[in-house]
Amino acid sequence: MPNLVIFTRNIDFYNRINILTITLNDGVAGIIAMETRSARPIEDHVAMTMAAIPRKGIKFILAGQEPIPISDDH
Repeated sequence: MPNLVIFTRNIDFYNRINILTITLNDGVAGIIAMETRSARPIEDHVAMTMAAIPRKGIKFILAGQEPIPISDDH
């Protein structure tokens, strides 16, 4: 079974960001990320982090309150 690569990034402020954990409950992968706090707006740089996780059993990724469906196509 292939892996799924998850990315998170900053959208408002330029902060360092880390994925702390990814949980799987009833086919929904939930991502817990942490970022440093700054008041520096994003101008010419973004921060991004990624994690490669086993794809088996994942039907949705929870992004905020919206579940994103994951297709069975490889």
